[in-house]
Amino acid sequence: MNYANMIEEKNLKKTFIIATLVSTLIGTFASSHNLYERLREKHQQEKRDEGQNQEIKKLKDEIDQMKKGKKGKDDDSSGSSSEDDRPRRRRSKSRRRSRDNLLEYLDRSPALIRREYDQGYDRWGQRFASGDVVTENQLQAQIISLQQTVIQVLQDALENGRRLRRTDIDRLVQASQSAQHNSVDALRSQYHRYQHSGGGLRLENGGSSSSSQHHRRQRSLPPPKLRQITDTATRGGTVATAVASRALTASHPAASPAAAVHDVSIFCPYSLDLQQQPRKNLNIAFAPGGGSRCPVCEVRIPVDGEEEWTIGKRKRSLVAAGAGADGRGGREGEVVVEHCEFHVTARFVVKCHTESGEYACVLCSENRGVDLLCADPEALVAHVGRKHKIGEYEREIDLEQD
Repeated sequence: MNYANMIEEKNLKKTFIIATLVSTLIGTFASSHNLYERLREKHQQEKRDEGQNQEIKKLKDEIDQMKKGKKGKDDDSSGSSSEDDRPRRRRSKSRRRSRDNLLEYLDRSPALIRREYDQGYDRWGQRFASGDVVTENQLQAQIISLQQTVIQVLQDALENGRRLRRTDIDRLVQASQSAQHNSVDALRSQYHRYQHSGGGLRLENGGSSSSSQHHRRQRSLPPPKLRQITDTATRGGTVATAVASRALTASHPAASPAAAVHDVSIFCPYSLDLQQQPRKNLNIAFAPGGGSRCPVCEVRIPVDGEEEWTIGKRKRSLVAAGAGADGRGGREGEVVVEHCEFHVTARFVVKCHTESGEYACVLCSENRGVDLLCADPEALVAHVGRKHKIGEYEREIDLEQD
């Protein structure tokens, strides 16, 4: 067994999440199509067997009737029952239309989804294949829907040898149609998001960090709840550190950091309000027990006003003349490493949120001219701790230093 290839394939699947999900989705449609064809072939074979049995029975009956001399009377009686076949034929025709619709969706959906994905990949390349959390969740939902509805119903009918009822077929048609439309819409929406952002959006997976209590100087409010994140490692889990940047081409000239944020802003209006008014306090909804929902977009932000995170950083500086006189510094010109702590406030997290429930780093938007999205507050703080420098912290009012 080639473990190196297995590891490489696993890493590729983690990197190109949307490509993997699209492949799984297409495979799920194909599996559904194959199950339906097997079920249909089985029913057709049963129908052929039943027809042959009826022909044999009919021949036997005719022989018996000829022997009894009652053929003419039986012919009249069989003719009188011909009208009873019409409603059954009409029902069969209506059911056949539903079956054809189901087969059409199962057959055409993979091609439509593949075409939509290829259009995005041709335009944005591997960034589109990596995608974002919004599209990831939407495609996963369609895969689950197909597996729990279409495949489950078809497998049950195939294993138990039962025919699909009209209600079963209608349910399968609706599920297949919904999965097709929603998948295409999800990929199309991601394409438009990339188009508006210059292809630079990438949702980071949420990282985890350990919680700890930190005693700070006394304030009018109770001591805040702190979650510790260091510069070198994050306890309790791995943090994704990929940073996306805007794709700047000749047709998309470079813009200033302010223009990058506000030209097509991904922030909630309330986030922008907090950014533009640095002294504005958080809404009462973010007080303990207040529900923590944005007063504008109503997205729930899982923080409260007393909550903070601590980021540890190492700061290197040269010792100036006379700086070492107190014994704490080194000789003149010597490099001294100091440990600094910055506290990420709840206000910083709130002013980073978007209307879709993700968190866009304002440090990236303001200082680097890029839009980077994180899935949750933990991932946002981890990104700030790993990818930004002390100089940026010192200019940010909602990052407090001890």
